[in-house]
Amino acid sequence: MKCFLVLLILNEEFIFCKELLKVRQFSMQKKIYIAAPAYTASGGPELLHQLCYKLNKFGFCAQMLYYTYGEGKKSIENPIHPHYEVYKNPYTISFEEANSEEAIVIIPELAIDLINHIKKSQNMIWWLSVDNYYGYVDIMYKKDIRKEENVDIFKLKDSNILHLVQSCYAMDFVEKRLGIAKEKVYYLSDYLRKDFEVKKDIMSRKDYCLYNPQKGFDKVLHIMSKNPKIIWLPIENMTPKQVVDLMSEAKVYVDFGNHPGKDRIPREAAMRGCCVITNKAGSAAYEEDVPIPEKYKFEDIYKSGENIVYLINDIYQNFESHKREFDAYRKKIEEEESIFDADVLKIFGEFANE
Repeated sequence: MKCFLVLLILNEEFIFCKELLKVRQFSMQKKIYIAAPAYTASGGPELLHQLCYKLNKFGFCAQMLYYTYGEGKKSIENPIHPHYEVYKNPYTISFEEANSEEAIVIIPELAIDLINHIKKSQNMIWWLSVDNYYGYVDIMYKKDIRKEENVDIFKLKDSNILHLVQSCYAMDFVEKRLGIAKEKVYYLSDYLRKDFEVKKDIMSRKDYCLYNPQKGFDKVLHIMSKNPKIIWLPIENMTPKQVVDLMSEAKVYVDFGNHPGKDRIPREAAMRGCCVITNKAGSAAYEEDVPIPEKYKFEDIYKSGENIVYLINDIYQNFESHKREFDAYRKKIEEEESIFDADVLKIFGEFANE
């Protein structure tokens, strides 16, 4: 018998999650498998490993289910990427083991075709992104469904599959574009690793503007052309520690990508003290997903080039005042882990005990 009491700190007040005040007897009847690509490090796989870690911490029976792309999907050696060894998650590569009526299988949207191989279990699609789903369908089925009325090519609407959504952007997509009933959709977002916890600056910051070359690089190039004097530094081919150190030194991070989900790098940059500038694509259009002041978001990057350059230079000159504009954003990011914990307990406390 274990009693879990989760204390959420929201709006500087202690709010108790009613569902977690109950004494729960976690005599688990269902095992939980979290499908993830083998030996792959990025934001999505990180979150999948975090979920497995949290589930086991809370007394559930969870393990990773590693897969590979192509013919080797059901057979893989040494699947754990070094970045995720810290979680010490148990794992399996056996789809037969997971394909059981006594199992719950969490499947990221980029591996949605796994539902055709795992049919006996209670499957949950975790929508970590939206745009990447379109890209996956385009690559696998040679079909661009972005502008089509029917985007539910896997017939998810009529199945007993449940859906987890990492962002409000994804929730809109699942409920409105796929037509999934609200009672089948559960919000389960994410949180940042402790590496990016905000700390008092111990060094003077430099007039650096950071960017991810994998995210809207054509738009970044356009802004670069407007003012060659701005020093632009790419975030690429770095260890997590190197990213932390660079963000701790810079003043600005820009992200003009498609924001397929609630992206990690803008939050990581903010937590390390950077001011964040984005476009309004994907999740960045949602206040709930990217709650930064409106003046740091731009609808059309090409038409706003001069304004963006002016803003960057103003941040350089008045960094402390601009940095304070992101205090509310940082506070919300700090609260994400406790909210994630509560949501994990609520969702899986219901389904793992059925």
